[in-house]
Amino acid sequence: MYSESQSALYRLIVSAMIQGWSIERLLSVIVSPQGDCVVHKAAADDDVQALTLLAACGVSPQALLCRRPGKGHAGHVAARHGHVEVVRVLLALGVSPSELLCAQDNGDTMVHIAAQWGRTAVVDVLAAACVSPHALMRGDELGNTPAHVAAWRQQACIVTALAGAGVGPALLMRANRNGWTPAHFAASVGAVGVLEALCRSGVSLKHLMAPDHHGMTPAHVAVVEERGRAACIDPVGCQLGRTVESSRPGARVAGAGSPPWPSRHCARRHRLGHRSAGDGSRQSSGGRRVLTSHATTPWRRNR
Repeated sequence: MYSESQSALYRLIVSAMIQGWSIERLLSVIVSPQGDCVVHKAAADDDVQALTLLAACGVSPQALLCRRPGKGHAGHVAARHGHVEVVRVLLALGVSPSELLCAQDNGDTMVHIAAQWGRTAVVDVLAAACVSPHALMRGDELGNTPAHVAAWRQQACIVTALAGAGVGPALLMRANRNGWTPAHFAASVGAVGVLEALCRSGVSLKHLMAPDHHGMTPAHVAVVEERGRAACIDPVGCQLGRTVESSRPGARVAGAGSPPWPSRHCARRHRLGHRSAGDGSRQSSGGRRVLTSHATTPWRRNR
């Protein structure tokens, strides 16, 4: 009755339909210790046969995107695991790209999840499905785009994939609600490869060094986060025309003008022991407001 190529999940679906189960009952059955329903289990196991069988049994494209608390829909599961064939099958079964890009409860789309885990193939498939660049770069609840997530997770390949999908420099460098661009995130974690990918994607030096709402540029962040690396601030050898702090203690790269950010000693002094200003920053005795490490990394929630 069954072939060896058919999975246990496939056989379960066939058995349930033989017994006359309704579609609602079939989709409500929990089939894994992780609380997965049959659709989520098929997406997690890359079981395209099971998904095709569900559609043949009368499960609508909308029902294939049934949601479970904390898991989103099958597309989110497939993006996390990098199962590109599942995404292709969902599209072939009638699921529209706009439905696939519906966000989870926290605002994450499939592209955010793909950016977190470096799943470039998922980005390519969604782009090939005529998804617009603005749809690919939808922000989450904090305004963070997939480019922000890629920078924080040091996934330079995602930045390159987004640029290849038609996302322009202005959209790549769109700021979140705190005014942070992907370059700020890259500087905060020392992701030199991400900064290089942004420059290769056409981002100008002016936009790369754009300040946030508090006037902090990625160069400031690199120092405040105790990552005073010349490579982070000047990833492709561009001349900033000012002093850049080197990664070697006490060493400096010569240039014109004075540093546009506080020294490491000054940044550390502002981060320690000063009273809170009530907006995620600290205020020194002189009235100067400097962002703390927590405030300058708004993408810190677990994903």
